[in-house]
Amino acid sequence: MAQAGSGLSRAEHCRRHTHSCHALIYWQRKFLWYDNQGMTLVPVALPHVPARTGDQKDDAGLKILPPGHIAIAVADDFSAPTLARLLNLLGNR
Repeated sequence: MAQAGSGLSRAEHCRRHTHSCHALIYWQRKFLWYDNQGMTLVPVALPHVPARTGDQKDDAGLKILPPGHIAIAVADDFSAPTLARLLNLLGNR
């Protein structure tokens, strides 16, 4: 991790990079747990998605916006099995 190799304390690293110290500690513990389980992270290539501008039409036929959570926008021609898998995955986290 960048903080460990920087020679800086957690607090100083977070101050210099405007990170939350609580988030840094959370992720350090999470990665330590994965290391102890013999698991590794694998990079995943994602397709480039161009940024939306304010003048683009919103083609979502349905939006789910629970307060304080992620937003899900579904187009009219959505894949029902994909949406079901997504909702199942989100419900199990």
